[in-house]
Amino acid sequence: MTSNFYDGLRVENLSKEYQTPAEPLVVLQDIDLELGQGESLAILGPSGSGKSTLLHLIGTLDEPTSGNIELSGIDPFSLDEQDLAHYRNHKIGFVFQEHYLLPQCTLLENILLPTLATGNPQASANARAHDLLQRVGLADRHQHRPAECSGGERQRAALARALIMQPQVLLADEPTGNLDRQTADQVADLMLEVQRDENTILMLATHSRALAEKMQRTAELVDGRLQSK
Repeated sequence: MTSNFYDGLRVENLSKEYQTPAEPLVVLQDIDLELGQGESLAILGPSGSGKSTLLHLIGTLDEPTSGNIELSGIDPFSLDEQDLAHYRNHKIGFVFQEHYLLPQCTLLENILLPTLATGNPQASANARAHDLLQRVGLADRHQHRPAECSGGERQRAALARALIMQPQVLLADEPTGNLDRQTADQVADLMLEVQRDENTILMLATHSRALAEKMQRTAELVDGRLQSK
C-alpha cells in the first residue's frame, strides 16, 4: 500500500479467487480505484462478473486473496475481530437488492437496529432515525411493519437503516433490482440526494445502465478487471 494518506477509499491490486477441485476460480484481478468523500461510482457487469464480490470485500464481509483496502488510512483487515466489527458497523452502510427488514419490527425499530451493537439506542439515535424517516418520506409510516409497506417503502427504509450510523461508505448491491422502473427511479434519486447531503462515498453495483448514468463515475468489470467508462 502506498504510504501517502488519502482521505477516502483506496483499493490497490485487489484480487479474489476461490479454490476449486480443478484450479482456482479467479473472480477479481488487480482492482485499483480511489473514491473521495461525496463521490459516487457505479459498477456495471453481468451476473457472475464479480460486482457483489467487490462490494463484499470493501464492506469486509469477505477477505481478499491479495491486495489492499484503506479507508482514510485504516486497513480494516489489520484490525482484530472486535475492532473490525466496530469498523463495519460505523464506517460501512449496506443496501441490498432484498431489503432484509425484520418482519416483526416496525420501520423505526428496523432503522435503529445497527445502533443496538453499542447498547440501547441513545436519544440522538432516535432523533436521527426520525430525521431519516422524514427525509425518505416515511415519517407517517414509522410504526408500520414491513408487510404493511410497498416494495419502494421497504427499500427506502433499508436506505435509512444503512445511513443511521453516518457511515463513510455506502455500498448498494442492485438496490433497485426488485422495483418497477418508476419506483426504482424514485429510490435511486433519493439515495443520491441523501448521499450528497451526508457527503458519503457511494459505490453501487447494478445491471441497469439508466441507474449507472445517475452516478458521477461508472466502471465495468470485464474478466475480473475493472475498466473505467
